[in-house]
Amino acid sequence: MDKIENGPQRKDLYEEALRRFNEPVILHLSVCRLIGYAETAVDCYWIVSEPHKEIYWSSCVGGLIPLMALRDQGVVHARDGEIWTDYSRIDSWLELNGAPKVEAFVLDLRLDEEEDRIGKEFPL
Repeated sequence: MDKIENGPQRKDLYEEALRRFNEPVILHLSVCRLIGYAETAVDCYWIVSEPHKEIYWSSCVGGLIPLMALRDQGVVHARDGEIWTDYSRIDSWLELNGAPKVEAFVLDLRLDEEEDRIGKEFPL
């Protein structure tokens, strides 16, 4: 793989993170909000926010499970006209429990760093 100066080395993972920015996703066994992407010399990471935790990096190994397919599932029409789906309930649950949407995508490239960062917390 050729190195790209001053940019993500894994464009496919970076672009996936951009597409899924602020979405609820499942990583490993956790429901969290994808808010960015990071790389070091040894690994690539999703930057995520999860209820009752600090923002942290999660290895891209194993991928992520997007939840967009739930947008049309479990539809409930409330009396006040609101429409709720399984997706909107998960999104709201994240928001109400400490994993709100963020204003800007987080990109953190530390391509010279050799340290493994899995699970380490990174306050923004």
